[in-house]
Amino acid sequence: MLKVVSMDFVVGLPVSKGYDAILTVVDKLSKHARYIPTHTMADAAEVARTFFDGVIRHHGLPQVIISARDPIFTSKFWRSLMQLMGLKLSMTTAHRAQSDGQTERQNLLLKDALRCMVSYHGNHWVNHLGTIEYAHATLISTSTKLSSFQIDTGRQPYSVTQTEVSTPQRPVSIVEYAQKFVEERKQLIQLARKNLLGAQTRQKKYYDKQRREVEFHERDKVLLDTRHLPLKVSATGAKELKSKLAAKRIGPFRIIEMISQNVAKFHLPPSLSHLHLTFNIITYTLRLNT
Repeated sequence: MLKVVSMDFVVGLPVSKGYDAILTVVDKLSKHARYIPTHTMADAAEVARTFFDGVIRHHGLPQVIISARDPIFTSKFWRSLMQLMGLKLSMTTAHRAQSDGQTERQNLLLKDALRCMVSYHGNHWVNHLGTIEYAHATLISTSTKLSSFQIDTGRQPYSVTQTEVSTPQRPVSIVEYAQKFVEERKQLIQLARKNLLGAQTRQKKYYDKQRREVEFHERDKVLLDTRHLPLKVSATGAKELKSKLAAKRIGPFRIIEMISQNVAKFHLPPSLSHLHLTFNIITYTLRLNT
């Protein structure tokens, strides 16, 4: 039974069986992830149906849904639907899922595993989502020493990678096909696990490198990193160039409230009114003298 889940999208994928995106749903407690194919043109109603078919019918209704500020999740339909079902919605801060970064991390893991699958199988990645999901669910966590499947169900499943496929006594096409199917699944699961472990290692190195001990306070003036901002205009009102020539930082802007150690609320000029006022620490990179 799920209580708190986080949701996000993986987009920019090659079209596979009509799908070009993935809805990622992660249980906060067990870190069990569901990878559900969808498409970038899906509206809130279609995403709701996908969520029901891929998650609710298997695990029941969660109590809280954490999501990014995607237009689908901020739409009136989605909010009304969640309210009718008695679900609490929690939005992450702008440009960074720091209030619960697990879905973002799952998406990075998924993308790494998919890259290998896509390069090997072309545009047939939809066929291998289940394999990647299973590989992740049965992967033993280095921190808990348990898999998400085990936390969910209380047991570790007997894995197909542990099976020994016997050679049939006589040529039987159906038996041979089944043998081939099991062997392929063993190879794919082992490959997916290898990629997931590699992705976890790379993420840890990146996090350790990016982690900073700088403290920010109310009334500090800081610069914002434009790599994490969907800029339409610059602070001066001019159109922002999305190229190597564009400014890497804009500001300075004053912090008007420290919501948490990693999240601050800023006073922004009218030219940036399309942005949310709250940003994660990864977005403001430099403190100036106040």
